[in-house]
Amino acid sequence: MYCKECGSKCKKEDTFCGECGSRLEKEEQIEEKKTKEETSKEVKKEIQRKPMSKKSKILLMGAFVLVALLFGGYQLGNHLFSAKSVANTYIKALKKQDANQLYTYMEFEEDKTFVSKKLFKELQNQKENSKAIENYKITDVTYGSGKISATVSFKYTMKGSSKEATGQVYLTKQDKKKFFLFPNWKINSSNEVSTVKQYTIRVPKKAKVTYAGVLVDHKYLDENKNTSRWDDGYDVYVLPQVFALETTIKATLENGIELEEKTTPSNYNNSITLNLTKENLSEEMSKNINDKAKEILATLYNSVIDGKSFEEIKANFEGENVVLEELEKKYNSFKENLLNASSQLTKIDFKDVSIYSLMMEDGNLKIRFTVNYDYSVKYKPYFSEEEQTHDDASSNYMTLILGMHENNYYLVDFDYLPTYFSRY
Repeated sequence: MYCKECGSKCKKEDTFCGECGSRLEKEEQIEEKKTKEETSKEVKKEIQRKPMSKKSKILLMGAFVLVALLFGGYQLGNHLFSAKSVANTYIKALKKQDANQLYTYMEFEEDKTFVSKKLFKELQNQKENSKAIENYKITDVTYGSGKISATVSFKYTMKGSSKEATGQVYLTKQDKKKFFLFPNWKINSSNEVSTVKQYTIRVPKKAKVTYAGVLVDHKYLDENKNTSRWDDGYDVYVLPQVFALETTIKATLENGIELEEKTTPSNYNNSITLNLTKENLSEEMSKNINDKAKEILATLYNSVIDGKSFEEIKANFEGENVVLEELEKKYNSFKENLLNASSQLTKIDFKDVSIYSLMMEDGNLKIRFTVNYDYSVKYKPYFSEEEQTHDDASSNYMTLILGMHENNYYLVDFDYLPTYFSRY
């Protein structure tokens, strides 16, 4: 046996070379090593000779594709659900005035009577197109210290204007992730589209109220406010939540008169009172009331001039809820004062009667009229028994309380009817 390092001849039982000290390999070890190397070479040759199967190639390719898809999907998901992307989707909805999309960003309490999706779409469609965004560009995204809130800033122009403005979208990150992996950013409802809570409407008692075309049920009546001195003569409705969009509110009174107001609720404008004014009356209704008032005044004054009793004229005043006994007392008192005046009225001609102001009182119209008239009086001058006459024209305020039934007006009460007519 020879040393493989220095070639010196060694004994078979030696472990190390006597000349160079190198460790000697036994012949059987050399043979075993040679056999292993030859076997390994044969296996490699066999592998090289045998090509990969089509199935293996497909599985390997599929694995690569799956990994790539998972990685790409994760990256895409992070982008789609980022604060910037969520804000961008929201701004696009504002630009397109997409009511369906915008509605999803809003927060509601349980009662959605006045914040339904249908109502939101109707109100959104009524907005002026000039208020819509023409174009925009996101300029910056900033995060709160804990990265659970974000502010997305953008520049935009409105339709019909070249003036550039700056807006912000505020977002809050939710605890629950999207699809268990991605951030869940939520638009704060206070951005552009919001709701106003506890919106209060005051209307004359027993009026039928509609808010944006939706009938306001009596369950929304606030009994505590109805009994307050401030709201005497009014019903007070409190709506749990309404949209901060321009809305039409209507109240139909018992006598058929419609009150209508347009308003845009906000945190600073969270109540409205619908008062009865002459502006609420249609031109036709105003004319009818003025004509009826002129007829009633002529009947009252001419009946006294002609010496008629209430029994003779009461058919002119019969109507729903009219207490004839009370009206008779009022007529007799008016008659006595008119006949006992120092200048006795002999003739009156009402030229013009027009509404000055009005209000509701116990379901009736309490109206103050401006009245222009010509009149004649007879009188006895001082220190003379010879009766004289005086013709003149004058004007005065007179108050009538009118009821209404099936578009017909009738006298319920009257006040401030003059009984003195000047002779000078």
